[in-house]
Order: sequence, then structure tokens, then C-alpha cells
Amino acid sequence: MSLLRHFQRPGGKKLRRGQYWFLAWLALGAGLSALLIFDSISTYLFVSKKLAVEQSRREMNRIAATLEHEMQRVGMEDRGMIVLLLERLLNGPDKPLWMELRTQDGVLASAGLSLRASFAEREIRRGFQNREPVFTTLPTPEGEAVAEIFAMHVRPSHRPRAGAPNRGPPILTFEIAIPLEEADTVLTPIRRNLAIECSAAIALLISVLIAALRRPAYLRARQVEQQVELARRVQQTLLPSGDAVFSGLELAGECVPAGEVGGDFYDTFPYETLATERRGVALVLADVSGKGLPAALLAALIHGAVRLGDWTESAARHEGATGQLNRLLFERASGERYATMFWCYFDSAGRGLRYINAGHCPPLLARTRGGEVEVERLTVGGPVVGLLPAAQFEQGSAAVAPGDVLVVFSDGIVEASGEGEEEFGEARLAEILRRNHAAGAEEIRRLILSAVRTFVDGTPLRDDLTFVVVRFGAAAATEPR
Repeated sequence: MSLLRHFQRPGGKKLRRGQYWFLAWLALGAGLSALLIFDSISTYLFVSKKLAVEQSRREMNRIAATLEHEMQRVGMEDRGMIVLLLERLLNGPDKPLWMELRTQDGVLASAGLSLRASFAEREIRRGFQNREPVFTTLPTPEGEAVAEIFAMHVRPSHRPRAGAPNRGPPILTFEIAIPLEEADTVLTPIRRNLAIECSAAIALLISVLIAALRRPAYLRARQVEQQVELARRVQQTLLPSGDAVFSGLELAGECVPAGEVGGDFYDTFPYETLATERRGVALVLADVSGKGLPAALLAALIHGAVRLGDWTESAARHEGATGQLNRLLFERASGERYATMFWCYFDSAGRGLRYINAGHCPPLLARTRGGEVEVERLTVGGPVVGLLPAAQFEQGSAAVAPGDVLVVFSDGIVEASGEGEEEFGEARLAEILRRNHAAGAEEIRRLILSAVRTFVDGTPLRDDLTFVVVRFGAAAATEPR
């Protein structure tokens, strides 16, 4: 129960069905890791012992063959020589623990420890008849050992028979035992495989444990991702449609955040003043310093203030609203964050554009003069908002005529760059306006976005990319579409 409580979701919520499956897979992974370690070790112990026994038996076969060859030379009658042979083999490189030669009448000679393997006579006889090895492993004071009994084919020298074969039926048995660890040299490849398998199993087990321990943090991260995704959707819904036609102008906008959520936003909406009964369209584009959720939250605050204010009533109201917003951001963000913004309103009756540029990239207003397209930068306003509590702002104005094009953009446009250090720059944007001044707002938006993407050539955006294209004198409509 305590383990389940450890794996509960943050906030004390109960586990969901999918999370029980997650725990089941973790448990299965841990079980498989433990099983792999156990199987690797047990296989190593079995194979290593088998190889060690086989290696020991090969050494004992070699010793038995050597002894048989020497006894063929000296004969069975010279008992003293046989004892010397055993002593020499006992002190050889293979270090046998004991050796014993036996005939049907008893022990002929022995050397080493006074021990003996308990082979039954029936077992020995059956092994010799079937040509099967007779051996066993047993504990000794020197450690575990392998003992084997061999049939020695030594012809008695005192009863030679003409024409008799050199090897007759076994009349002599030889028992020898050597330590099991003496076969250690054959185990190096097996130990290497054991190390690899155990390392893989331990790595898997550690991964499972880390995944289990990090699960609460993973769930919190997933919750944050879901919240960020929700914030992104909310932010997208707050943006106006990509293109719209209001009374007297046509608009097309684009907002591409560098991350899931951005600090840029733009908005366009119709307004109507109460005092003068003027109608028109308002436009705002702001860029909050930083990225991610903090910048998005501050952008939402500015967005709400812009929508609720009465700044379209007059120049004084516009300037006052900018000052109030500046103080609000300074107080709420404690001077750590600020925003650049350009906000304006267009009086369809008077064909006038009133704006304040608060530290923002100067928008470009393209107009035709004497057959040439001129590009004017709208710079009147003041510093960024949220940094200087007593900053002053001034409203600027620009006369517009049908066919004029205004592009309001964030620094993500002009500062966009590819793998090199060169930036897209304001000059390229102005050139697009000059060449395509007669195009519609949506077409100019498409051309600008395509030019920036071609320039960066697949390089990830470093900053949010936001801009709005306004073409004055479009077909009139009373409501945005």
C-alpha cells in the first residue's frame, strides 16, 4: 500500500487504469531484470564447473597416458620405480592431489593425500565395459577436486608371450585427483559473457528503478505540458482570423511562436466612440520580453487591458492609457519584464491613422507618390512599457489613402537568421512592400512569410514571428468576416 501511495498522482489523486498498467510494466521489467541476473549467474556456475571438470579430466588423461607409457618401459615388477614415477608426476605442473595404482590383489603404489574416491566396483566395471569415463567431483582439504579412475594396459614383463598384442585386458587401475580450480584458464570467455549479461541486466534494472522513482516528476511534467498546450490553444483562439475585411481596410496577420506559447500577440477589432460617434478599426501588436508561459501570461494581461480600454476616444485618452499600462506592468512585473507594443486606430471617415509606438519596431507604411512607392517608418510614441514607471508617451498620426499598405511586425521578423549571423532585416521587408505594393493584404502576408522561411532555411526560430498587413481602401463591410 505504501508503494501505491508513492506512485499516486501529484495532489493525492488516485491512480488511473493506464497508470496501473504503467506500474505493471515497471514490475515486469524489474522481474525480468532479476530473472536475467539469476539465469546468467546460474548458467555461469553450471557451465564453468562443467568446463573446469572437462579441463581437469583432460589433464588427468594426459597424466594417465604418461604413466602408462613409462610403466610399459619399466614394467610392473619394479615397484620402487613406479613409486618414483608417481612422485615425479605428483610434483609436476598439474599438481595432482593423490594418485593410486591398484591391481586385483590390492594397492600397488600411491602418492599424495591419503584419500580415495568412493567408486563402486560395479560402477567401475560397467564404465570399463562400455568405454565410458568413471569420474566424480568431491570435496577435499584442498578444495573441490575431480577424481577419475583409468584402466591401465600394462603388459607384465615376467610373462612374455610370443605374438601377444602390446595391450591386453585391463589388469591395473589408476585413480588420480586434481583440484578443480586448476582449470581456471578456460573460464575467461565465460566470465566476460557473464559480466556483459549481468551489466545489461543491472542497467535495465536501474533504468526501471529510475523510471519508477521519477514517475511523480514525469506526471508533473506531463501536467505542465497539458497546461502549456491548453494555454497555446487559448492563445490561438484569442488571435483574430488570418484575414478579415473591415469598413475601409483589409487585414491579414500571422503569429508563429518560437515555442509552444509565445509572448507576441496581435489583435484587430472595430470600435465606436461614444462622445464623437466615430467608427473605425483598432489594431495592436505587442512583444513581451522572454518566452514561454511567463511571457504569455503578461501578453494576456496587455491584451485584456487593450480590449477593455477607451483609448480610441482621443489622443489624450490614448496617451493616458499607455501610461497606465506602463505603470501596471512595472508594478506587476517588478521591472523584470517589459513589452514593446504598437497600437493604433483608423478613422474610416477621416482616413486618419492615430498610433503610439512604445519601443516597438517601427511599422512600415508604403504609399505611392509620383508613381514611386515610398516607405515611411512610424516611430512616434515613447519607450517600452513596464520598464520606466514615469515614462511619457506621445500619439503620432499618419494620413493614409486608398491603396496604402501598413505592415506592423515584431522583431522576430527582422532578426530572423539562418545558420549564419546575417539577419533578415528591415530592408528586405521594405523591398517586398515596394515590389508587391499593389497586391492584396493576404498575398503580401504570404510573400513575407515565404521570404522569411526561405531566408532561415529550416533553422528553428529564435523568437516569435508575428506581423499584420493592413491594406487601406479595400471593399467596405460592416462586420469582420
